Amino acid sequence: MSSRFSERIGKREPRSAIQLSSMDDKLRNSLWNVLNFYIFEPLLKEDSQTLTYSRFKDLFQSIWFNFFKEPIDQISFNKSSLIDEMRRRFLLGTIWRSTIL
Repeated sequence: MSSRFSERIGKREPRSAIQLSSMDDKLRNSLWNVLNFYIFEPLLKEDSQTLTYSRFKDLFQSIWFNFFKEPIDQISFNKSSLIDEMRRRFLLGTIWRSTIL
């Protein structure tokens, strides 16, 4: 990974390469944007408004079961509600506290 010119000449403090005990807003927002671009936008472009017949259904069930450790029957099958819930957990950091620590 290359550093910025201002970091190389000492005018700006370099960002830490690895964030072990926490995640800064820049990283969290960047990760959310990737998820939004590659998963949530294509999900919303599907014909159905529900997750029932979506190609992403297995992904979200796996996240709920393996990552959140919550019952699969608690997943909202309404796509907009599901994305809102994922955004809340992701950006507020509730999913990271147990994962990082």
